[in-house]
Amino acid sequence: MPVDQSARQRSYANRLGFVAKNGGVPAKPANTLAPAVTGTATVGQTLTTTKGTWTGKPTPSLLVEWLAGGVVIPGANATTYVLTAAEAGKVMTSRVTGRSIAGSTSKASNATAAVAAA
Repeated sequence: MPVDQSARQRSYANRLGFVAKNGGVPAKPANTLAPAVTGTATVGQTLTTTKGTWTGKPTPSLLVEWLAGGVVIPGANATTYVLTAAEAGKVMTSRVTGRSIAGSTSKASNATAAVAAA
C-alpha cells in the first residue's frame, strides 16, 4: 500500500509542534513575483535588485546572488552591485533563493543589456 506523503509530513510536523505554532504543515518556498534588476548597465554604475515575492511555511529566508554572464560573482550577495571592468560586455542577472525547513527554490531576475565600458 503506498504511503500518503502529505499525511506523513503532517504527522512529522505535528510531532515537532510546527502545526500548532505555525498554523499548518511546512510548505516549500515558492516565488510568486520574480526578482527585478534595475539600473544602468555601465561600468561604475550601481544595479539594484528586488527579492521578489515569496510564500512558504515557515517564511523562507532569502539569499541574493549576482551573476555576470551566467556565472555567480563570489561574495556579491547584497541587493545592490557596483559594476566593475570585469563585467564589461557581460549580461547581468540576480538570483534569489528561498530556503526553509521545507526545502529551497531559486528564481532568476530579468537580464540587463550587456554591460558597457565606462
